[in-house]
Parts: sequence; structure tokens; C-alpha cells
Amino acid sequence: MISLDEEECDDNNNEDGDGCSRFCKIETDYQCKNYEFSFSQCTYSKQPRFYLQFKEERDQKQYVSLLFTQQVKNKIQDQYSKYIQMNIIDMDINIYKLNLIIIQEPVDYPTIVEYLIEIQINSTLNDRPYLEVTLDEQLYNSEDATLFNLYDKIQLKQPKYIDDQKQEAAATLNQANKYLMNSIGGIGIFAFFLGNSFIFSSILEVLQQQSYLRFINVQFPFNLFIYFESSNIITIQPILKFFKVDSIATLTFDSTYIESYEKLKYYEINADLLTNIQTQVFLITALIIIYYSCTLIIFLIDSIIIQFLFLIGKLGYKLLFKIRKLCSNYQKEFRKEGVKAFLIANCWDLLFTCFLQLKSSQYNTTIRSIICLILAYLILYGCILILRQFIYKNQLIKYSLFNYWISKMDLFLTLKKLIFIFILVCFQKNEQIQTILLTFVCNLYLSYAIKFKPVKNQQDFCNLIMMEGSTFIFTLTSAMYWSTFKKIMSNDSQIFLGWFHIFMLLIVLLVNLMIQIYAIFHTLINKICANVCKKQNKRLIQANPYPLLSVIKFKP
Repeated sequence: MISLDEEECDDNNNEDGDGCSRFCKIETDYQCKNYEFSFSQCTYSKQPRFYLQFKEERDQKQYVSLLFTQQVKNKIQDQYSKYIQMNIIDMDINIYKLNLIIIQEPVDYPTIVEYLIEIQINSTLNDRPYLEVTLDEQLYNSEDATLFNLYDKIQLKQPKYIDDQKQEAAATLNQANKYLMNSIGGIGIFAFFLGNSFIFSSILEVLQQQSYLRFINVQFPFNLFIYFESSNIITIQPILKFFKVDSIATLTFDSTYIESYEKLKYYEINADLLTNIQTQVFLITALIIIYYSCTLIIFLIDSIIIQFLFLIGKLGYKLLFKIRKLCSNYQKEFRKEGVKAFLIANCWDLLFTCFLQLKSSQYNTTIRSIICLILAYLILYGCILILRQFIYKNQLIKYSLFNYWISKMDLFLTLKKLIFIFILVCFQKNEQIQTILLTFVCNLYLSYAIKFKPVKNQQDFCNLIMMEGSTFIFTLTSAMYWSTFKKIMSNDSQIFLGWFHIFMLLIVLLVNLMIQIYAIFHTLINKICANVCKKQNKRLIQANPYPLLSVIKFKP
């Protein structure tokens, strides 16, 4: 028998499932009202529940959402977040930090309530920890039904903790990487003005290729995350801001943010094509302005009268002649292969934005989205046309098949970029398939480079092999970051592998920098030697105006 003090309800029957059980207890999802001198009346009302849901892992922090199955309200005149107790089970409170972020507090009427819990564990663990949350006060739905549960727990991921000393080391290497990138970029621009566009294109290639490795959708260790932050400087966004191009483009394109997915969402990459091609629009506009400026300069130089040439002297005349020659060469190159060279140099960014737009706007049917889709297909069509030009056979195949494959370097490079970016963007949801396919593509291009050596000299060949070899090794060993290997590899082992990747990528940049410095100095020394020889020959001619007299013999 149950005493009256223990009874929660009494409906005058011993049946279950009607709200009041045979043990006189209120059943789940029922509300019962007890009346004096009468039996209880029970009505069905689905009780709200609260639950914990893992949201994301960012750097060394994990985020868990605290959600409710229904809209709920608060009946106490106080902030409800004070009554939320959080704890990590069986862990010293001194080695972790919990922060409750309020998204929406409950009020005195039913509303969607949400909290976000930020967890930082400052220690390495062998097992995955559990987060438990207890609510010390009730909440109610629109029918005044109370919460079904006041306690829940969730298993977290293993923390990616590295101590302060290692964080400082990673930050130092990150800073060194920034200096290297700035130095390499400066040397590339200097080489471009010296007339060596091959050095500039190779520098642009290595910087862009390394910057896109961070989008491989595996969980990198924290030290590698810190290192990849330096990849954000590979952009001309500061130049756009300086010339106010970004504000003009915003007015023209009406900048819109389209959320990406997976690893791209972590880096907050905007999937809107019209916003992303602002850089390319700025570059092509600058190239066109330079082209017509060269036309104007050539016209002005050709219009100079002879009397003015006498005034500026010999040095002024030579300077004008060099300027005219430089402008003329630029126009010839622009007319000959300007568009093709621009697309090849910007292939990484253009293909990335195109595939990202196509993948992210599959269910978006706005006018802007349709325009972006059409533009994306046009850019891809332009890349295919360039590839088609490379495929045409030429006279080399009649004489040497080996030389024919060497001449197709631009074809294989562009094709490699196309496939690499396609895999990187479109296989974000499967880390295993993405990593395997990227490794396969890098292996094919590396094999082509080793077999045919499609570069001019030994230094460029070494630079190419180091760049492609490091990318192949990086994608191959990134498999060690798969979630399936986390049970086998400890966090310290993954951090050690992260150091290996950091030093490997840094060495590639350092060697590239040294090779480019050597190439520029070699070019400058050759030009200086040529000028010195030219001056010496001129002096000899001036010293002996009749040099043939010394070798002509007259017969008596």
C-alpha cells in the first residue's frame, strides 16, 4: 500500500497509461490536477526536454549547444543562466575552463532558448571526457508542463592541447613564414620588373599552392593551425582597401555573404562569386589601364619634335627609347597571350571561387545566384578553351615525342589545378576520399615533372621538385590526421607530425627564396658584365679609330 503522503495522484483505478499509474505516480508527458474530495484529472501534455549537442571544435576549444525540444518560459524573476551548473566528470577543476555563452535566455513567455558552452581543457588525456550539465530550476512550456529532465551529459572529443612554450614556437614559425612570404613576394615583383616573368609566376605558384593546403578537411593539430594563419596574407586585399576598390565593388556588386561548409566554413570563406572575383576584376582593370597608358606613352614619344630631343640630351633620348621599347613589349605580350597568361596565373583563385559557388548555391534560386552560376560556368568554359589550345598537336611531335610532352607543361599544370581544386571543394564531406584523390593527383604531376623535366635550368628543376614533392608528402601524410587514426596516434604524435609539416613547408619557401635571389643576382651580373664589355669595346675603338691598320701588311 502507498501512503497518502507518497501519492502524486489518484484516478480511482489501477491501470497504467492514463496519466496516473497504479502506484499513484504521475506518468511521463502527463499533467494531473488533484481536487479535494474528488479524484485526479490527468491530461496528456508533451513535456519539454533539454539536451546537449556538440557543435564544433575550434583551435583548442570545443563548443557544445544547450538546447530545448520546445519553446519554454521562466517563472522566476531572475536570470536563468545562474541556475545552470556545468562540470567535466572525474577531472580536476584547475585544468579546464567552462564558459556559458548566452544565445537566448528564457523570459516570462514561451520562446526558443539556447546556450553555448565553451570548453577548454589544458591537458592531454588518454580517454574522451564527459561534460555534464544540471539545471537547478524548472522551465515550463506553453501548457505549464515542466522539463522532463534536469540533467544531461555528452562525450567530448579528445582535447588538442599544446603548452605555452610550444604555442610560442608555433607563433614564431608563423611569423617567420610571414617574413618569408613577404620577401619572396617582393623578390617576385622585382624580378617581374626586370623582365623575368618566369620567376614571378613560379613564386606565385608556390605561395598559392601552400595556402590551399589548409582547406584539406582533416583535423590538423593546433601548431599547424597556427602556422596556416600566415596563409591569409597571400591576398591583395590591403591594396584594394588602399585604392578604395573594395568600397566601389561593394556598391557595384552589392556584397552578399553565402555560408560555406565543413572546413571552408571554419575559415569563414564567402561562397559568393561576385564578391570573390573583386581581386580579379581589379587586376584585369589595372592591366587594361596599363595597356592603354602604354599606347598613350608611345604616341607622345613618337610625337616629340627633333628640337626637344636636342634639349634633353643623349641620356634623355636613351631613357625615352627604353621606355618606348618597354611599353611596346608589354603591348605585344598582352595582345599575344595576355588573357591566357592572366587565367593561368589566377587559376587557383578563379577555380576555387567557381567550384565553391557551384557547390554552395545548389538550392539557391535568387537572381544574384543565377548570375553567379552563369559567370562560374563561363569562367570554367574559358579554362577549358585554354586547355583545348594546349592539346592541339604541333610540329614537335613529328621529331621528338619527349619534347612534345615537355612543351605541354602548361597543359598539365592547369589540368592539375583544375582537378586539385575540384577535389578540395567538392569532397569536403569525406576526409578519406579527399586526401587519397589529392595525393593521387599530386603523385601524377610529380611523376611527370621527374620524367620530363619541363623547365629551363637545373635550379628551376630543383625548385619544382621540392614544391611538388612537399605537396605530395603533405597530402599523403595528412591521412595520419583522419579521425580513424586518432585512436592509434596520440595527441603528442600528431603535434610532432605537425612540426614536421611546418618545417617541410618552411624549407620549401626558404629554398625557393634562395634560388630566386641567385637567379636575380645572376641576371644582374650578366647585365653588368655586358655593359662593362660594351664600354671597353667602345673605349678601344675610340683609342684606335683604325684597328685594321695593325693587321694589314703592305708589300713594298
